[in-house]
Amino acid sequence: MTRIQPTMRAKAVALDEYVDRVVAAAPPLTDQQRAQLAELLRPARRTGQPQSKVVAA
Repeated sequence: MTRIQPTMRAKAVALDEYVDRVVAAAPPLTDQQRAQLAELLRPARRTGQPQSKVVAA
C-alpha cells in the first residue's frame, strides 16, 4: 500500500462528517420543496410521456 491511501481515506471520512453536520443543521424541507426535489431526481422521461406538474401550495 502507498501512503496516499490512508490520507484519501481520512479525507473521505472528514467529508462524510462535514456533510452530516451540514444536513443536520439544515431546516426541514417544505412539502413543495420535497415535491420539486423528487421531480428533479426522477429518471429522465422519453419524449411523448406525460409529465406531472408540481402544484404550488
